[in-house]
Amino acid sequence: VEFERQNILTYFIGIIYSFDTNTGVCPSLHCAYSIAIASVFARTKYISKTTKIAIAAFAFIICLSTMFIKQHSALDFLAAIPLCVLAEFLVYKVFYKKKNEA
Repeated sequence: VEFERQNILTYFIGIIYSFDTNTGVCPSLHCAYSIAIASVFARTKYISKTTKIAIAAFAFIICLSTMFIKQHSALDFLAAIPLCVLAEFLVYKVFYKKKNEA
């Protein structure tokens, strides 16, 4: 990839582009994993509210950064949300419930 300008930031973006290819882009697993991790921490009782907010903010920043670095589009991000909702349902409503009933 050629950039209009060459500076330290375009150098780092070039490094990111070199090892993080644009294969398997929809849904964005960067976003899906970040949202899933934030969801798990949001359900944890032993973490302070401030930490939960910070983790949610970091997840949001990760999702934005994948779009700004042009690894993913907004559509890839939006497709990650139903994937997370499905995973949340399976984990907390199906598997977790069965484990606690046994």
